[in-house]
Amino acid sequence: MNKTATYRFTIVVPVYNEEDNMGALEKTLNEFLPHSLYPACVLFVDDGSTDRSKQLMTDICRRNKDFYFISLQKNGGLSGAMKAGIDAAESDYVGYMDADLQTTPEDFNLLLADIDRYELVMGIRAHRKDTFFKRLQSKIANGFRRMMTNDGVQDTGCPLKVMHTDYAKRIPFFNGMHRFLPALMLLQDGRIKQIPVRHFPRTAGQSKYHLWNRLVSLFSLLPGLVTVYVMDRWAGLEADERLRSTGRWMMLTCGLFLGLMLYLRMDMLMCMFIVLSLHTFYRLWSGHSVHPGRDRWLFPFYVFMALFSKGPVGILVPLLGTTVFLIAKRDLRSFGRYWGWRTWSVLLGGCVLWFGSVFLEGDTAYLDNLLFHQTVDRAVSSFHHQHPFYYYFGTVWYSLAPWSLLVVGVFLTALCRRWVKTDLQQFFFIIAGTTFVMLSCISSKIQIYLLPAFPFFVYGALLFLPRCERSRWTKVAVVLPAVVFVAALPVLLVLAQREKTAFLGSAWLLACAGILAATGLISLYLQARRNSVQPSIRTLAIGLLLGLFIGGWDMPELNKQIGYGHVCEKGMELARECGSGELYTWKLGRTEGIEKYLGHKPPEMSPDEAKATGKHGFVYLTRTKLADELAAAFPGATIYEVGKYAAIVVK
Repeated sequence: MNKTATYRFTIVVPVYNEEDNMGALEKTLNEFLPHSLYPACVLFVDDGSTDRSKQLMTDICRRNKDFYFISLQKNGGLSGAMKAGIDAAESDYVGYMDADLQTTPEDFNLLLADIDRYELVMGIRAHRKDTFFKRLQSKIANGFRRMMTNDGVQDTGCPLKVMHTDYAKRIPFFNGMHRFLPALMLLQDGRIKQIPVRHFPRTAGQSKYHLWNRLVSLFSLLPGLVTVYVMDRWAGLEADERLRSTGRWMMLTCGLFLGLMLYLRMDMLMCMFIVLSLHTFYRLWSGHSVHPGRDRWLFPFYVFMALFSKGPVGILVPLLGTTVFLIAKRDLRSFGRYWGWRTWSVLLGGCVLWFGSVFLEGDTAYLDNLLFHQTVDRAVSSFHHQHPFYYYFGTVWYSLAPWSLLVVGVFLTALCRRWVKTDLQQFFFIIAGTTFVMLSCISSKIQIYLLPAFPFFVYGALLFLPRCERSRWTKVAVVLPAVVFVAALPVLLVLAQREKTAFLGSAWLLACAGILAATGLISLYLQARRNSVQPSIRTLAIGLLLGLFIGGWDMPELNKQIGYGHVCEKGMELARECGSGELYTWKLGRTEGIEKYLGHKPPEMSPDEAKATGKHGFVYLTRTKLADELAAAFPGATIYEVGKYAAIVVK
């Protein structure tokens, strides 16, 4: 029997070469355990220490009945040690703290007080005692992470967290996982609360997690960067370095592509493997392959990995795209060279291994859901995200922003004027077109599904950009984003003067708007002085990335105003004070995702319905602009405004 199962709370403490801290760690934890809000134990995880840490923790566990340890054969990093400890814990709740004692276990009680209402309660280091450089690293890393994941968390690096063990065990492992725990918890519809905790200077040992560790965590960018790299090298068959540089900046700043570079979905991974498979196909077909024997095996491998990453779209895009291309080139007889026995054998073997593993782990119900409910049902008669055929004709405009007018304009111009002549141009256009049409025919539609077509839309248009640079449409298509950038600062200043949008006047958001405005002005100046739009495009792209990065540092405060999290937290607090614990909504708008904060989706109830049933002692959640109207229907009601939302207590 796992001994942690006899406790309600397990404290996981990863240890790597902390021999100087083990004595103080034992004393501090021993002082806390008797006062824990829940019966608690300590689980040390030796992360392949090369000093006396393992021996010392063995002695500690021998002396103290509530201390246990597991040992990893080699150093795997903080994420690996955390995951090992979480997987070994069998208590209701699992917590985590560092062995350096820069946070104190006494503050676990601050977190445990709310753990029954939230799946993750985490600390925020108040008055940090680290060096200036380390605080700066943390500030930058947190700002970048918030910008990309939008998890609303102020200090994901705080080494004091408590989670529901069943939620924690479902978190997938990857290097740097610990920095994305909040986002990974939100993906499970988990609720999160942040509480200030104390922070102390390190008194012994050395920090094991430096700037390099933070950079490693950015490897989640890899699929997006690989996609851009492959497309860049591929376009190099016809584009010079200056044009390719423009393409890189455009691709990296396309709205949806940029957002998914760090957002934790499998779509970007599928996009990477689709691009790799199509690039490999083109090398084989055009005779550019340096190692054709290897590429004939890589092609089916990439197709299978695209299928494995996200499902049928991973195989449909390469299959339909290459087939239409071969038909267009009147070379359909060579279809078997690419989609012959080798390809289907790899796909069949991979699927047998995949589905067999699914069956062994999840039985027939899981396999049926994977093979039919999530594939055929979505394609033919969608149970979710069902939209008409023309859906993507609308979404493509903001998915490709700020370059949508430019990309679509150049793309259509090249088609209408019959400029598409070379094999590469035809291939890019065919892949973009067949993907767009095929996905439009599938019942289930969301903007993200179109992601594999974006690289081919952007680079297909890029190949013809030099021929269109002097056209009025092209200039307007670049001037408009520049004008929007310039307008960002004055618009934000005006909004900051208004009472309801005063929160937009933060220093970070003003700095973001200032950067956008400055780069917009530079872009307009470059267009006026030069005949080429490419320098303007690169300037706008750099400004956009820098502006979003700076603005991302204000996301925790911004989320208080625009998200449901804080009004839900206030609503639950007021509902508990009322005694009934009942929450209702009225004209709140779209409430998708509200259950991640409340644990359920509260019903909507009009004031007339509440009066008819004689209800009292409950809380309404509504929009601030409707609060007075709603409160007027209930004499004595109290309004609590939380940004653009309000919680109203009906006594």
